[in-house]
Amino acid sequence: MLSRFFDWLSKLTPRQLMMIAALLAAIVFLGLFFTLSMISKNAAPPPVEPIDKPPPQEVKIQTRNVVVAKRNIDPRMMLTEEMLELREFPEDTIPSDAVTEIESVVNKPARAKIFKGDMLTSQKIFNDPSQAGFVYTIPPDCRAVSVGINDVTGVSGFAKPGDYVDVILVEKQDTRATSTIILENVLLLSINQNMGIYEDPKNSDENVNHDTIAINNPALATLALRADEVLKLVSASKLGEIYLMLRPLGAWNDYSYGAEYTFESVKATPEEEPPSKIEIIYGNE
Repeated sequence: MLSRFFDWLSKLTPRQLMMIAALLAAIVFLGLFFTLSMISKNAAPPPVEPIDKPPPQEVKIQTRNVVVAKRNIDPRMMLTEEMLELREFPEDTIPSDAVTEIESVVNKPARAKIFKGDMLTSQKIFNDPSQAGFVYTIPPDCRAVSVGINDVTGVSGFAKPGDYVDVILVEKQDTRATSTIILENVLLLSINQNMGIYEDPKNSDENVNHDTIAINNPALATLALRADEVLKLVSASKLGEIYLMLRPLGAWNDYSYGAEYTFESVKATPEEEPPSKIEIIYGNE
């Protein structure tokens, strides 16, 4: 076989030999190329599968309901439910003294101007309505009226704002004087413009002792009365002198309406008919 192959090659021309050599070279090149490609493909690392990342966790913001103004509120205006509403805010934006319940501020006056949408805080509201001014110390069904007194008629100044008193009218005549109880269980609002327990200590002068002034120099007593009682007191003050009787704490007794006593002077002439005397009767007797 080999001898025949070599005989065949010897008979070929140089050109034919070059073509056969080129063909063999091409076959060897292609064989090597495919062989190396298969080797590199088998040797390559397996593809890395992507790792599924967990979805990002949603951050939950803590919120809380806070009372806000539905409209502009002027200073000292009494708050009502119609002026307010609850609105939700992030916890980190809410002041520590924010109001969270509407009921807790209803019927309380505003300390300062509150604009629509503003959060309500304890600094913007008077917790004690009396701190907003004298008018808030007057009961809703009453009016404030002042009457002149002195150190005797004003219980020597010991009657203080917040106490309750009875009011006496003393009418003087030539030889007799008549005392009549015209009002009972009356709230004393102030003495000499001193509101006492109603007065805001922040607005008072530390160097002035209002209690001492009221005791030593009583001049005016301001009472809380119904409208008809105001008319009675004002009219009575034109007839004689007004006295205050200080009631003890939790006094249980009331005098009969219009109780009076007339005292006749020893200087009265015998011809004069002695006036009748009306005994003071306690309400529970």
